[in-house]
Formats: sequence, structure tokens, C-alpha cells
Amino acid sequence: MARRRKPSEPSKRARKIEPRPEVFVDASFLIPLFEPGHPNHNEAVRWLHYYAKRSVLTTTIVLAESCDHEPSPHRLQQLGAFMHLVDADPYSLICEVDTSLVETVRMARQQEPTWRSGLSDCISYVVMRHFGVTEALTADRHFEEPGFRVLFQERAP
Repeated sequence: MARRRKPSEPSKRARKIEPRPEVFVDASFLIPLFEPGHPNHNEAVRWLHYYAKRSVLTTTIVLAESCDHEPSPHRLQQLGAFMHLVDADPYSLICEVDTSLVETVRMARQQEPTWRSGLSDCISYVVMRHFGVTEALTADRHFEEPGFRVLFQERAP
């Protein structure tokens, strides 16, 4: 099972000694990655190869969203394979979304009037800020509102 750390309970040494995750993985990246017929599938695969040796960050709600798009046993297998990749990297994280995180997001959103995004994206913003991640593998332009770089709008290196 993938390691999960609540953003409200980070390791005290995480930022000083351990490398942190480098990029946030969003559902709008995972959906085309999991769908070979999707128009952005090949670009998603290129980005996956680029980040294959780097640490990633995502949330349980992102994983659920990526499977809800087109529910199928095949999609669940692909999700399991992705979670296995994350689990294999000691610095990659899947953050659990619980009520304390939702409350943290609710309070943060009151202080960030420019955030027009839904709850799922705002959860991603709070988690990214917590871990110091500034880039997102997402096609969702809403990630630019709080100042994150939207990589999936760019060509993979």
C-alpha cells in the first residue's frame, strides 16, 4: 500500500533532510495517461517518462477522480500500477484527504479570494503549498490562480 501522510502531520525533518516531491499529479493528467485513445495520451506518457525518476505528490481524491471519469476494472488496474510506482519511491507521497484537511482548505479558501476552483483543486493547492511543490502535471488552468506552473499545457521535455 502506498505511504500516505496527512499534510497536517508532516515529518519534522521532511523539508531539511529528505528530498521533497517535485511535482503534483492531478486527475487531468492521469485520465489521458490511463486512456490510450485519449487525444493527450502520448503527451501524458512523455511526461510520465520525464518524471519517472523523480518524486511525485498526489491525493486520494485525485486518484478517485481519475477512476470516476470512466469506471472500469481496467482503470482500477492502471490506478494500482500507478500507486505501485508511487510506493516504490520513498519520497513520493499520496496524501489522504480527511475532514481535518477539508477544514484546513475551507479556512485557506476564505483567505484566498482569488481561488475560484472547486474543493478538489483547493485541496491540491493546500497540499502542494504544504510540501513546497510549485509544478503540477495537470491540464487544469485553475492551478495558475494560486501561482502554480501547469506543466501539461507545455510540451514534455
